[in-house]
Amino acid sequence: MTQIKKECRIDFYDYEDSKFLFSYESKGEDVVLKVKIVDGEDGIEFHLNDQSIGLTTEDFIGCEDIDDCTLVVAKHLIKDNDGEVLTAFANSYNTTLTGVIYTKRLTKDLEYDNGDMDDESWQVTLCANHDYSVTSYDYYEIPESEVDEIVSLISNRDDDTLCDVLWDRDRETVEVFEFNDIAELTYEVSDSNGDVVKDGVIRVIPKNIFSYEGCEGSQIVNENHHPEYLLLVSDIMKRSNTTFLVPKDFQIGEIHFENSRLAPLRLLDWFGVFGDDVTSIGTFRYRGKTYFAEDFGDVGSYGDRKFAIFKWNDEKKRYNLLAEMS
Repeated sequence: MTQIKKECRIDFYDYEDSKFLFSYESKGEDVVLKVKIVDGEDGIEFHLNDQSIGLTTEDFIGCEDIDDCTLVVAKHLIKDNDGEVLTAFANSYNTTLTGVIYTKRLTKDLEYDNGDMDDESWQVTLCANHDYSVTSYDYYEIPESEVDEIVSLISNRDDDTLCDVLWDRDRETVEVFEFNDIAELTYEVSDSNGDVVKDGVIRVIPKNIFSYEGCEGSQIVNENHHPEYLLLVSDIMKRSNTTFLVPKDFQIGEIHFENSRLAPLRLLDWFGVFGDDVTSIGTFRYRGKTYFAEDFGDVGSYGDRKFAIFKWNDEKKRYNLLAEMS
């Protein structure tokens, strides 16, 4: 049996010039290490004081996000720590992935010291304001006998009749946070008494979106599930917000977002509607655990509905657009 070779899931070229930062004491003396990601002659290298530390991307096979990569670097490099190690990850401007400063702790054995993760007595609320909104997608499987009618309604921009046709149809709905290059969310962290201990803005960037194992929950179609005809209806939601239960002393600067694309890349494209980067404000990763929102809210939609119907192309293994209306 041919064994499939696993690949590194982290594209380190996206993080060129970023640094793994470590500080600790060794024999009572302060030590600071800055390991830089470099595009070297033979590909990605990891440099300390302008010298490679000997790691290659193959050493990071199995890592799902930058936190996992930090452990690989720490265990390879640090042999002389007296006790705990403080660590963070930042770009060349010393900005973290979220734009919020944080420090993570490693034990003497170079494992994360995550504290009491079971005491979820704090709350965090994320809010997508008008500049960066959540998009809601309704999707329908359409029988072939109705395709011509729906294509005609879309082509003639008869959205009222189309909505009447779809009114009592079975449908699924998914909400995603789409953007291009960079976006922002506001946040509010509250303690067990309901008092706000921190609030502000957290940035969302592609470098902080990761494809975790089993995080394909937002996909409406894939290589194994692709109805022949698919109708999508999109709308923009007003001030969407989500609330999570999180551990005491929660540090929002540490969170990572999950890849929430509606379909694998190039299998389903809706140009001008789908954002380049897609995640969800209903879930995030924190200290190795995936958190899901306990509560969702918004103040309705903008009524900016768009419609599109697609047909599956079995030869090309992707959907073709038949008609669209915005």
